[in-house]
Amino acid sequence: MKKIYHLILICLMIVGTCSCSCNNKENDKIEYTHYANGGVTQKLKASILWEYSNDTFTKYQVSYNSYVCSNTSVNYTNVIYIELTNKGSKEDSVIRNVSFTTVEETNGDIFNVGLWGDYKEYSGQEFYMGVEEELLPKLKYMKYADISALAEKGYKNFTYIEDIDADALAGGTVSSSNVVSIVKAIFDYHIANHY
Repeated sequence: MKKIYHLILICLMIVGTCSCSCNNKENDKIEYTHYANGGVTQKLKASILWEYSNDTFTKYQVSYNSYVCSNTSVNYTNVIYIELTNKGSKEDSVIRNVSFTTVEETNGDIFNVGLWGDYKEYSGQEFYMGVEEELLPKLKYMKYADISALAEKGYKNFTYIEDIDADALAGGTVSSSNVVSIVKAIFDYHIANHY
């Protein structure tokens, strides 16, 4: 009886270990352009915390630093959640969903998927609210070519997205530029690995 119990336990452990495919690319690194105050750029690495693919789209959760201009005690890490379609051609792939907070699944379940680790306030303006409520919805359904063009502008030239002033909505173009830059880097990775 003990042998059967142990055999069942081992089988359950094996099945439990093999059944989850959501971390199939855990901790891959991607490079992105980080925009700093004053227009300085540098290449930094971001970590893919997890990646999950199905036939229609791929989900990513990526950790990166957005604001590294101040004392290291306030340079927190952001975690962005993004879904990119992977049907059709790479030119047709779009952002299906993007968030720093929660997403709601089709069945109504709500999941905490991201983290805004950057400054929440700057000169009385809300960085986070502008990014989450105005910038991210404008990025949704954008194609790679559109994101790539926005990311190339960067910092001071990155001012308008469909008539939305990035300075006004996020309190500063550094945070906004870095959001677009990390989205482009994830898109680059996605296209290289899913097309």
